[in-house]
Amino acid sequence: MIPANRLKIHHIQQHGSGTVIEILGMVDSSSCDCLLHFWSKHVENETGPLSIDMRQVESIDAASIAELCSLIRHRAARQQITRLIAPPQMLAHTLYK
Repeated sequence: MIPANRLKIHHIQQHGSGTVIEILGMVDSSSCDCLLHFWSKHVENETGPLSIDMRQVESIDAASIAELCSLIRHRAARQQITRLIAPPQMLAHTLYK
């Protein structure tokens, strides 16, 4: 049986305002491979603005925070805009320190 709160990622392409992805459920180290696979398939080659909607993230562990920070900082180094919508406090704190 698969838990209802497992990681889910939705890719929503918006015309004119960039790409939106929505992350839902529990984000933990066991789901990092899924996150990386999704990122490489849907996000890595996007050059326009990216919004990451995290309003429905139930929890996120330290390994996942580190992975997301690395992916977001990589986009920033390439001068690509990334907007976080309702990021968990620890993710926001880690990114902005």
